[in-house]
Amino acid sequence: MIHRFRFSLVVVTFISAFAYLGVNLYYLQVEKGSDYLAKAESQYRLAGLLEAARGTIFFTDKNRNAIPAASNRSYPVIFAVPSAIDDIAEAVELLAPAIGWEKEKLRSTLNRRSTYEVLIKKATDEQVKIINDLQLKGVYVDSQEFRFYPFHRLAAHLLGFVGPSSENISFAGKYGVEAFYESRLSGKTGEIKDKKIRRA
Repeated sequence: MIHRFRFSLVVVTFISAFAYLGVNLYYLQVEKGSDYLAKAESQYRLAGLLEAARGTIFFTDKNRNAIPAASNRSYPVIFAVPSAIDDIAEAVELLAPAIGWEKEKLRSTLNRRSTYEVLIKKATDEQVKIINDLQLKGVYVDSQEFRFYPFHRLAAHLLGFVGPSSENISFAGKYGVEAFYESRLSGKTGEIKDKKIRRA
């Protein structure tokens, strides 16, 4: 009788445990799935992985040759994953001089424990080398495309420039041709579909 009771207790315990796991799995995948997807999408968008490649603006010379006047160029980007950094204090001491940040500002940024924080856009070769030599866990070098104007200030008033959008999560044309043809130049942003990043 006692053995039968113990066996029944074990069976009930296992059934309860599996039921609990099943309910939690349903909650995570169905009830909270859209929340996690939105969070992931915002992080990917922050990292520039869903951002559309902006169209090129051309000048035409007297021989009707197309010359790029505004295009995209890949630059090194130094970023941190604060949640992956083991020792924030050590990272601040080593990293602050390398990227030219005040220690308090860097400490505040890393203490957010977020999954993505841009530290330096358009990093120099020297900065990239220092970061690679430091080999700090949670601090990495990647590349990202930014707007590039090969003629610098030439016709700048005509071309305009690109700056943060009103939502501050992407970039949009400001003034000049960049703003006037924004709908054509901005392209179509990517999306996360079937747990994969799909670029437009």
